[in-house]
Amino acid sequence: EARIVAKYMHGGARSGRTARWQLNREPHVFAPSNYRRYVFAYGDASGLAGTLAGGERFLDDQGAQVIRFMADHPSAAGPMRYTLEATVTDIDRQAYSGRLSRVVHPAAFYVGVRPPAQQVLQQGETLKVPVVAISPDGAPVAGVETRVRLERIDHHTTARMAEDESVQLLNREVDVPQDDCVVKTTKPAVVSTYKLVEAGRNR
Repeated sequence: EARIVAKYMHGGARSGRTARWQLNREPHVFAPSNYRRYVFAYGDASGLAGTLAGGERFLDDQGAQVIRFMADHPSAAGPMRYTLEATVTDIDRQAYSGRLSRVVHPAAFYVGVRPPAQQVLQQGETLKVPVVAISPDGAPVAGVETRVRLERIDHHTTARMAEDESVQLLNREVDVPQDDCVVKTTKPAVVSTYKLVEAGRNR
């Protein structure tokens, strides 16, 4: 919940005035300072951004009003920032605005991987990927069993006949699982390893 309060400079309450409020939500990037080289992946949350609610309410005798809402979103979306904005217009038509913003984490920790410094490896070499689990406050979390998958990206081409009888070639990416590595996180990063058996583009 959030509390809207409007008072005069001398301390008197702006009771009975109308407060217009609006609740917005937007994705927040999780980037703990000690793990700048790590990538913390979660789903695309852009579709969840926007205005969730809004309205007008009269301030009570104390010049206040409480707005209650549920800050809830799918855990796959990652952290989201909720912002409540309120505007109170005084009797002289002067508008006064304020805002309250909070980041809401849907999980107790996030799993991150550090991309290799060497982007091109030879077939037969071993790929080593450090893995960490980090709490919302940036502290490492030990004991989290994590499955890390290496996938090869293949390109499949299909032919399609257009309305004018011309042939169109469609190219699409296909993820081909190569190897799974199950690790248990420790406070220093734990390393998952993969043998690059075949040549190709991997992720």
